[in-house]
Amino acid sequence: MKPNKLLKPLLVAVLLAILLPQTAAAYDFMVDGLCYDYYYDYYSYTTSVTVTYDNSSLISGDITIPETVTYNGTTYSVTSIGDDAFRYCYELTSVTIGNSVTSIGNSAFYGCSNLTSVTIPNSVTSIGYSAFSGCYGLTSVTIGNSVTSIGDRAFENCNRLVQISSFIEAPANVTMGSSVFYNVPISTCVLDVPIGTIGSYKSANQWKDFTHIVEMEGPEHIHFADVIVKQLCVANWDTDGDGKISYEEAAAVTDLGTVFKYNYNNHITSFDELQYFTGLSYIGYQAFYGCQYLSSVTMPNSVTSIGDEAFFRCSSLTSIEIPNTVTYIGNSTFANCSGLTSVNIPNSVTTIGYSTFSGCI
Repeated sequence: MKPNKLLKPLLVAVLLAILLPQTAAAYDFMVDGLCYDYYYDYYSYTTSVTVTYDNSSLISGDITIPETVTYNGTTYSVTSIGDDAFRYCYELTSVTIGNSVTSIGNSAFYGCSNLTSVTIPNSVTSIGYSAFSGCYGLTSVTIGNSVTSIGDRAFENCNRLVQISSFIEAPANVTMGSSVFYNVPISTCVLDVPIGTIGSYKSANQWKDFTHIVEMEGPEHIHFADVIVKQLCVANWDTDGDGKISYEEAAAVTDLGTVFKYNYNNHITSFDELQYFTGLSYIGYQAFYGCQYLSSVTMPNSVTSIGDEAFFRCSSLTSIEIPNTVTYIGNSTFANCSGLTSVNIPNSVTTIGYSTFSGCI
């Protein structure tokens, strides 16, 4: 039997149909480095867009997912982050999600190991399965008040989380997938919840497994921008055991010791709330030694001396404002702060030690 002459062209056509989509763009359009797909709603007769993935490159650095995007003269609302949109974007360090996004897809940020914090806005109602699985660098997560479903293993292996702030008022009404917080350190991670909802969280599926469920700061409490700073302050100076630091508790602190001195688990980035620790008369020896990620700190006006090596090798500090109450700055106090570009030394300072600014290029 002779081969069918039509067979060869047919096979070629089939192969082209299979191969061509793999080389073509996997998205409808790109704006500012983000890829989008159109989504048409047959009920409202409107077209919005979904953030999708680009299989030819990985997103890195800091990104903002906008509320709207304009392409070819038409402006679209950005309503969702699609499945796998940023999967394995290892170099993604921060993401700001616009308040138009209503859903975060399955595995949307899977394996984004350098992502350190994420705020899920109040517009979001659903978080897909494995959405943030394998985000080993995450230390804080904020969940908006409109979330009604969280998929299986959504935060699996986020094993460096120290704080989850949930604004959900009725956690029992949230549809929870299996093992949402699998391998999250629930014995040490603080779960911050709205005032008056602790009882609801302590009885709600999976939320109740957290050891430390505390109400969010009221007006009498300090709100810390850096969750690790808050964790260290609470561990050392929370005298009433409520999991928070009040202005009164902060003012009662007279010595920081070496609580903030660098170690592997202490990557503090900002401590402007130090200004409320008005019981401090000095910043002691090696108080912030080696805090290479510390980029901002505000000292209280009660400080009169800054000790030896207090800010040694704080290489992310770009400027420092020394209070006009300070009279003494010690030896090597700011040595190897290689990022410093400006320092304000007030007239009150009468003594500056040796090598105080050594290595500040």
